[in-house]
Amino acid sequence: MKYDLTGYFLLNERDMNRKSSGFTLIELMVAVLIVGILAAIAIPSYQSYLLKGNRTVAQVHLMNIAQQQQHYLLDSRSYAPSLAALSMTTPTNVSTHYTIEDPFTVGTAPNSFSVTATPIGSQANDQCGTLAIDNVGNKTPVNCW
Repeated sequence: MKYDLTGYFLLNERDMNRKSSGFTLIELMVAVLIVGILAAIAIPSYQSYLLKGNRTVAQVHLMNIAQQQQHYLLDSRSYAPSLAALSMTTPTNVSTHYTIEDPFTVGTAPNSFSVTATPIGSQANDQCGTLAIDNVGNKTPVNCW
């Protein structure tokens, strides 16, 4: 008994001319892999950028406090004990990531002050940690300013 299989393995002309539409599973998996690799590189870089930006905002606020302290010293012959005495408040973009020491550490003889910003929340992962500035302009940690 012989079977005629010639038509079984051949596609008809209509099937040969039909264009495929959509993506294959392999193409989709390659695209997912590429997106995954890009995300693995971009997300840590973006988080580092956010930490540096928040740190910079806190440093600017600390320098503004130091400047206001110098003005207060000229008027009152001593440094202000708090932000309220300087008529200043901590901006929300700083207070959400840092705790500003208030009242300040004020020395008596000779006149001096020191103000610190302690990171909180996600900013606690910052490599620089607590930021500080004093009356003579010493900034710590040195490598982060």
